[in-house]
Amino acid sequence: MTDKLSISRNNLLFLNPELFQNCTNLLADTYYCVQPVGYIATYSGYRESSTSTVPFDETSSTSLPSQPPMIELSATGTGVTTPYPVQTGMVATCDEFYKVIADDSSVDIANANGIPVASFYTWNPAVETDCSGLQAIYDWTCLDTY
Repeated sequence: MTDKLSISRNNLLFLNPELFQNCTNLLADTYYCVQPVGYIATYSGYRESSTSTVPFDETSSTSLPSQPPMIELSATGTGVTTPYPVQTGMVATCDEFYKVIADDSSVDIANANGIPVASFYTWNPAVETDCSGLQAIYDWTCLDTY
C-alpha cells in the first residue's frame, strides 16, 4: 500500500495513529489518511525519520482541521460513518459513538448512555477497567453495535 500510494510507512503510521506499528490491523473496505493537509513536517508531534520521504505537495496551508474527520470504517453498505480517531481495538460493528472529554470515566459514560459497563469494556477494550486508556478529546468510544 505504501509503495502504490507514494507514502512512507512512517508517514502512514503518523497520519493513522490507530494502526499498529506492524500494520496488522489494516482492514479491507476501510479508509485511511494517505496525504496530509499541507506539509507533514509542520504537524505537531511529527518526527521525520532518516529513512522516510515526504512525497507530498507542499502548500501554504499548514493548519489541521478543527474537527476530526468522519471516515467510513465499517463494511461497505452499512451506512455507518465512524468518527476518527477511535479507541484502539474498538468493535467493528459499532453504530453509536461518544467523544471522550476530560474527566470522563468508563462508568460515567456507560451510565449516562444507559449501557452496561461490561458492554462498554467489551466494545472498547483499550479503555482498560481502570480507565487508563481513555484519551480525552482525542478518541471516540463505542456505545452500541448493530
